[in-house]
Amino acid sequence: MSFSKSQYETVAKSLQDGLQHISSDLPKITPAVASAVNQWYIPGFAQHEAVEAAGKAVGLLEEFVKTLEHLVEGILAPLYFYDLSWKWRGPEVQGIASTVSADIQPDLLKGQLIWNSSAATSYESAISLQSPAAGKIADIAGSVATSLDVCATAGMVFYAALVTLVIDVVKAVISIGVGGIDTLALVWTFIKTVAAITSTAKVAAALTALLAVLTAQATQMSALIGDASDNKNFPHGNWPPPLAKSW
Repeated sequence: MSFSKSQYETVAKSLQDGLQHISSDLPKITPAVASAVNQWYIPGFAQHEAVEAAGKAVGLLEEFVKTLEHLVEGILAPLYFYDLSWKWRGPEVQGIASTVSADIQPDLLKGQLIWNSSAATSYESAISLQSPAAGKIADIAGSVATSLDVCATAGMVFYAALVTLVIDVVKAVISIGVGGIDTLALVWTFIKTVAAITSTAKVAAALTALLAVLTAQATQMSALIGDASDNKNFPHGNWPPPLAKSW
């Protein structure tokens, strides 16, 4: 699965809209339940238990939604990763570094065709280190871009998994919790639905996706540290000496 900016923007909007919808409708549920069970044929103890159970279900949903809202705080990160990957891969970093690497290859420099001396030999030795160094910068830029792409895609999978949870909660709140409760049986259906949502396999899927995000970040960071620490093209961790005094 590759990252799609337009698709992710749809996912993000669905998630944010869904959470906003839930937050506005949750306070309506307990009053709706109390009204539904306030019937002459329903014993008082049953009315009390139904309202209490619905209140606990709403409390469970509120905690569930708070957790989702905390997770949504990082929803812009995948878009940020995606945009940055293009900058690293584009002309600003990888493009210019690879161009420099190609343009200063010793075989392409015409000065040595007419310049023969000890200085020329020293120059050729020094300049031969410049192209690989620039090429390494281009390689690192490509690695950074790939890492950002991997993290962006992992984030998209995670937030898409959250959307499925939010959709389930919205359905429960709207179809049962607010608009559909008119009998005691539907009250218990609502409560069971909430319990199913908060313990469903979709929660496990979201947690698995979150673990994948964290794993991707750790793996890519480790790889980037390895690339950045490779000094074979940078003597003593510095750019190869380019000045005449070093020849």
